[in-house]
Amino acid sequence: MRLLLCILCFTAHLAYASDPPLSVHSRYTSVRLTPHAGQQDLLTQTFEGTLPAQVHTIAQAIDYLLQPSGYQRTAVDPNAIALMAFLNQSLPLAHRRLGPLRLRDALALLVGSAWAIHVEPRTRRITVLDPQTTSGDTP
Repeated sequence: MRLLLCILCFTAHLAYASDPPLSVHSRYTSVRLTPHAGQQDLLTQTFEGTLPAQVHTIAQAIDYLLQPSGYQRTAVDPNAIALMAFLNQSLPLAHRRLGPLRLRDALALLVGSAWAIHVEPRTRRITVLDPQTTSGDTP
């Protein structure tokens, strides 16, 4: 009986040790001390809202969404005339109100299926690419 009790206590200790630590905030509230997904992968942050009236183009919309994430859009190659023309197009009315969406999905929505988003996590840079001319990684 004593052996069984020791095994149960040891098993309970192992189960508790593998759980993330808790912080007790009040009598009925405790919070796990682990980062949430949006803190670990910045592109999984959730966005919901209406883009401000100052945002007129697709490029401005991408830049606006990236501001709080820590990512930046790379400058467009001046030789990429089609991409520059696309990014300078007016933002569609349907894209003025977004969400709730993950940031990665919102960016993909803004550029559409004709373009690809390449993410460089080391430098926190986002590049819009033509998938037909490059073999970059897409989210």
